[in-house]
Amino acid sequence: MCIRDRYGSGPARIVAATIEQTADEQGIAWPRSLAPWQVHLVALGKAGTPERDAGEELYAELLAAGIEVVFDDRAGGAGEKFADAGLLGGPVRLTVGRRTLEDGLVEAQGRRGQVALDPVPLREGAPAAVEALLREAP
Repeated sequence: MCIRDRYGSGPARIVAATIEQTADEQGIAWPRSLAPWQVHLVALGKAGTPERDAGEELYAELLAAGIEVVFDDRAGGAGEKFADAGLLGGPVRLTVGRRTLEDGLVEAQGRRGQVALDPVPLREGAPAAVEALLREAP
């Protein structure tokens, strides 16, 4: 009997090995090819604020474009949301905040290596811009 036959290299072992090899002190850092979602969207501000509304619109646009998204619309603060996004380790984090919203942009950051990415324009072509970011993200 071969060891491989006995212990196997099933999906659970592959995922566990990936997490072990790619995690850092902030948490998991999923590679794009194995990530359970492509984008972690964080909306800052309370319910009913322009940034929260813009986050909800962007979420709907991304889903309609077939992009897998985790949307953090909790009432917590920015630090808590960013820490949780780091722990979950999606390849790209998009942040809809007051400052960038005034410029019509969404902040983008790649998880692996904490790389700042080009901001995403909110109004026209946001899903296409996000798809381009996903191709560039480490």
